[in-house]
Amino acid sequence: MPKPPPKMPNLQPQQMQFSREAIESAEEMRCLNEIPIPKKEGEFMQCGGEIFVEATRLRYINPIMSPTGQQTVATVNIGKLCVACGKIFSPDQWLK
Repeated sequence: MPKPPPKMPNLQPQQMQFSREAIESAEEMRCLNEIPIPKKEGEFMQCGGEIFVEATRLRYINPIMSPTGQQTVATVNIGKLCVACGKIFSPDQWLK
């Protein structure tokens, strides 16, 4: 009898619960990515976008490598994508 595939650890970040007071007093984060200023070659400005969406990459998994033995698609979370500039937002930049 074939051995079952090893159980994969849950690599998804856990969602924290914050009080209403903490959320209301929190500072709004904005995108810090630099984007080119239109019609001013070589000059950049901070994006300042305020809306972010979860960004994922899709990976095709060959049946030979799949734990189920069937072809599948895996999703890899890559972070928050700024809707304004389309770049991945790095909270580490903001927190420095």
